[in-house]
Amino acid sequence: MKNWIRITLAISLISGISPTVAKDFDDERAKMRKEIDEFRNTAREELETFRQQINREYAEALANPWEKIQVDPIIITPPEPEPEPPVWDDEDDDNIRRDGVPLPIKNVAPAPAPAPRPNPVEPINPAPLPNPVWINSTFYGTNVKYRNHEWKGFSLQSAEEKSISDAWEWLSRNNSDHFLKDMLTARDALHLPDWGYFKLIDSIISKDFRSGSSAHTVIMAFVLSQSGYKVRMIRKDSGLHLFFASSGILYDHAGLSIDGDKYWSYTPLKSGEVFVSNVKFPGEKEMSLSIPESPAFSFSPGNRREIEVVRNPSIKLDVTVNKNLIDFFNDYPAGTTDNTPYSRWANIARTPSSKALHTGVYEKLRPMVKGKNQKEAINLLLKVAQTFPYKLDDEMWGDDRAFWMEESWHYPFSDCEDHAIHFVKLVKNILGLHTALIYYPGHLYAAIAPTDNSLEGDYIMYQGRKYIVCDPTYFYAPAGKTAPGMDNSQAVLIPVN
Repeated sequence: MKNWIRITLAISLISGISPTVAKDFDDERAKMRKEIDEFRNTAREELETFRQQINREYAEALANPWEKIQVDPIIITPPEPEPEPPVWDDEDDDNIRRDGVPLPIKNVAPAPAPAPRPNPVEPINPAPLPNPVWINSTFYGTNVKYRNHEWKGFSLQSAEEKSISDAWEWLSRNNSDHFLKDMLTARDALHLPDWGYFKLIDSIISKDFRSGSSAHTVIMAFVLSQSGYKVRMIRKDSGLHLFFASSGILYDHAGLSIDGDKYWSYTPLKSGEVFVSNVKFPGEKEMSLSIPESPAFSFSPGNRREIEVVRNPSIKLDVTVNKNLIDFFNDYPAGTTDNTPYSRWANIARTPSSKALHTGVYEKLRPMVKGKNQKEAINLLLKVAQTFPYKLDDEMWGDDRAFWMEESWHYPFSDCEDHAIHFVKLVKNILGLHTALIYYPGHLYAAIAPTDNSLEGDYIMYQGRKYIVCDPTYFYAPAGKTAPGMDNSQAVLIPVN
């Protein structure tokens, strides 16, 4: 370390000398740069030795007898029977001032704690290759470039402990750092959430090893563990399956409870008795189903959607979303970011919008609410969400699913969950107000916390703010009106901001 400080100080001094005087230091500069290169190479070798040691110890632990455990019952996506949406008859009611009714609620859903993103136990910075072989792959219509790995000669003799231990040791000995570095670079460049990174690794490895095979499972577990994710391999009926720890619930996925952590199957698996190697990799972290950034996939046009806002015929919006993003959302697992079912809607509502929505919706609507008070602006945005045709999920998909806002613009119909999420994202991105979702058994709508006192109506108090109810599926009721038949003794407030 002292040598490194001396080198750094010397270079700083040399950099500050005038060009004429600096010529006298050419030899010293060359000497210093040689020492820097030697230092970097030594540091890199020490880092590789550290990671190799971790993997050697991990491989040794894999050889120990695996623990017998029972797969937990699969949790299915909770079905939500929805009533027929009511209709508000008074077309001029937006401008009527009324005294609101304070609504009771049963509970408030907890706001999620920010989860640190999994990363390698130490930075992966391999030495440059003199003549790297680059491979191009397509992931959701987007090119991913990575340096070739040396795993084509990999083989797995069996799913028994000794064979898996040998396979892990083989993977750690063969050069994989460039591939790992390129995968992590792609994760960041494409703004992939954790599930997106899993899918990326799956798609690349599947080029050489059949997805779901035991060999594929071992390599995927290796890459994900090196990337910082908490994963486990399980053996069932002489085959291997990948499980990963998550902070939430993955519906329709097999689960395992190990040492207080919940693990979920990456590929379909029936319940029953399995064997698991509960070997901990240093620094491993749970994955999250949250999407902190909108994925940056190449644009491929999806369905074009043109709407004329109900009761505002002069306002027309025209949006074509990215089909690659729609395909990604369609493959995204239904689940939560915590142990409550309510976070599945909040997670979607918190997901940042894509460029198509920013340019085609938010930027076009901002000038139209400029100069309006919040009552007028909120009612206008409510009419935008109420413009979208309604249809039950069961009629469209055969099961219950909630839409990301891009999906509401792509598909021809949406239901109360989708309308509510759509509306709170409009308000959050255009007006910047605090928003929430309100859940009743069988129904979801929204609530907004205005700040200028222009809007009255039914409300819920939360953290000192008055959240005015807004129901995008109460056609075409104004803000402040609660749909008939709602039982507030069962209502749950789900903060979005």
